Amino acid sequence: TCLTCTQSSSNCSSCSSDNFRTIVGNTCLCQTHYYDNGLAACSVCLNTCLNCTAFSICTACDSANFRTLSAGSCVCQPGYFDTGSTACATCSYKCLTCNSTSTNCLSCNTSALRMQGSGTCDCLPGYYDNGIATCATCHYSCDTCTGGLSTSCLSCDPTALRSLAGSQCLCFSGFF
Repeated sequence: TCLTCTQSSSNCSSCSSDNFRTIVGNTCLCQTHYYDNGLAACSVCLNTCLNCTAFSICTACDSANFRTLSAGSCVCQPGYFDTGSTACATCSYKCLTCNSTSTNCLSCNTSALRMQGSGTCDCLPGYYDNGIATCATCHYSCDTCTGGLSTSCLSCDPTALRSLAGSQCLCFSGFF
């Protein structure tokens, strides 16, 4: 595996970069993303592996690609999903974890006032999605809403003696 050697064939002084090897001490080791297959040229690892012992048996993952080692594979970290490329992609702010697409939520952050729907993480009743992870509080008169104003109601709490008129929850006649 040496390009040049001194005193013996195992005492390398340089390595062939064409064989994807680099010198460490007096040994030619495989470069990152390559593994030693017993031949002069190292073989490439699966694109998700930083280092491997065989094509798809990872021994290290690149955290810059949002991957972590799990049973010989480099899986996406929570909050990211696999796109089939080297780097994982970010899940939607609505999802704690996701799969296939950024908005296909597998789990939701309940401390962000979100609940699991059918692949979604909607805001709990009394809260609305304001474009960030944590849902914001609806106006006190609304049960569900699209914003924080009294004119953003979608439904009213029937026990609060209010009814929906347009997008406002107005008091029943005789109440205020």
